[in-house]
Amino acid sequence: MIGKGVIEGCAGTAPIIWRMKDRRDDAPQASAIYRAECRGDKCFVLAFMFKGQPLVVVVPAQPSPLCVGLDKTTLRIIRRILLDVGIEAPYITACRVIGTLIRESLRETLEALRQAGIVDRLTE
Repeated sequence: MIGKGVIEGCAGTAPIIWRMKDRRDDAPQASAIYRAECRGDKCFVLAFMFKGQPLVVVVPAQPSPLCVGLDKTTLRIIRRILLDVGIEAPYITACRVIGTLIRESLRETLEALRQAGIVDRLTE
């Protein structure tokens, strides 16, 4: 169980900021969630620190060797975060963006995802 989170805001292409209200286990303390378009369909990009490492995830999983599968624990955490922000997803697929696409800033990382063809664009 990773606990409940809270939403802090969403406007335009700004991220939804999710924060953990009660810290448990190795669950992230906060996540930035972007609404996006991937290959012409709605998708989400989540970014957070997990076990001391930056993790960028795309939901649903994208057919790219630059976005690899996730373990069940991480999928459960992502499902909880999405549920907390009001995104119903009884069954989700997700992929982790490989480290070579993760840049100094989140803005640069999102641009790298666009250039790699994983994300078409951010949406509202």
